[in-house]
Amino acid sequence: VKQKSNNLLKNSEMIMDVLNNFTEMHKAQLTHQKMLWDKLTIYSDMQGSKSELSSKHEKINEIEKSIVPDELKLNNIKTCIEANASILPAPIAESLQKDITKMYAEYEKFKNALQKIKKDLNDRLELWKEYQESCDKLQQLLEETEANLKNFTLKSSLEDKQDALKNYQTVLMTLKANESEFDLLSDKASDLIQSCGESKTSVFVQQIKSRFLSDENAAKEVVKKCEQMVNDHKLYQDRYKNCNQE
Repeated sequence: VKQKSNNLLKNSEMIMDVLNNFTEMHKAQLTHQKMLWDKLTIYSDMQGSKSELSSKHEKINEIEKSIVPDELKLNNIKTCIEANASILPAPIAESLQKDITKMYAEYEKFKNALQKIKKDLNDRLELWKEYQESCDKLQQLLEETEANLKNFTLKSSLEDKQDALKNYQTVLMTLKANESEFDLLSDKASDLIQSCGESKTSVFVQQIKSRFLSDENAAKEVVKKCEQMVNDHKLYQDRYKNCNQE
């Protein structure tokens, strides 16, 4: 009887040790998981500028790296229970197994939520990239156009006047060829406003479109002047030729 009592006591102590270890690991995992969810919630907001979204993306990557050891921790908890399953009463073993299953499910749920947020951030950063590339391309076009228009000077020879006319006709044609790109930029800005709430893009697009229209009108005026100069020069040559023939 004494030996039996000792065995029962020893077995009870072992069960308590297993339960205490599980409780500590379980509690630590739940606390850790809650902290991760709190962090994820902070960075799940898709509103903001490119730099703000890039910063959130970096934080999400940090969280992603930080959870790599979590699956190993869960495996250790599972192994601990399985290794002591023989000494645990069936109802307790079943209850602990359910808790472990829930922890794995919560871990997978968190990983999926993190990947979705990461994808959403990637999508919005891609919108920003496309918008910025369009802005850079169109600003370069306008800068080149404005530099060309600024360099306009009156020419002396007919050949120089004809070259100037061809040059500014090309400038005007290039502007017209890219007119649809300014409309596309407006669409990209609207997408950013809708996806990221960044209203500053709308103001910038209005400014750059106004600048385009101003450059286009200036180019038309220069082409008109060049055409007039070429025509006047040809008319002068014709009259001069006629005078000499007389």
